[in-house]
Amino acid sequence: MEGSKNGLQLITFSEDMMSGYTNTLSYTVKYPLIFIGNPNQPRDWYTDNEIYQNNTLWADTKTKYDPCPKGWKVPQDGTWNDISSTTLTFYIQGAPFSNTSFQYHLTNGLLYKQVTWYPACGYRTANSGNLTFPGNSGNHYSSTAKGVNATLLNLVFQPETIRPNYNNSRTYANPVRCIQE
Repeated sequence: MEGSKNGLQLITFSEDMMSGYTNTLSYTVKYPLIFIGNPNQPRDWYTDNEIYQNNTLWADTKTKYDPCPKGWKVPQDGTWNDISSTTLTFYIQGAPFSNTSFQYHLTNGLLYKQVTWYPACGYRTANSGNLTFPGNSGNHYSSTAKGVNATLLNLVFQPETIRPNYNNSRTYANPVRCIQE
């Protein structure tokens, strides 16, 4: 694929892409597999102007833009309030984490309430689209927007750190771990 790197096509948010529109929504619907990076504030794949940011594409109730299948939705603020380093264990290749055993490995992650697995899948950077920290960091979006600059609340974790309500840009392309409605 032209302009691709390892199967990823990176498009940097630009005036040309906008073609007179205030956002890129129609573009993303037409090309759903293209990663749109935007290193400039407000670091939003949707627009380059805070005035036009859309905090309702994913919401506390299901919308047509929610990426989860029927019966499931993007988690909202408060979903991870009971998460802490004492309630969760980071796993390294199927075994609980210890300072002496850490290795970057794609099977690493967190087990939540003995039911839900959150992989340490890393994230894509806003500038390059490169996959960063796979096997070391888990960054999972919620549906809840926080303030300006296109931030969404996230569950962010590494072997020794868990942040259940971390603000992160929408252009980092974090994954979503769907929950039942």
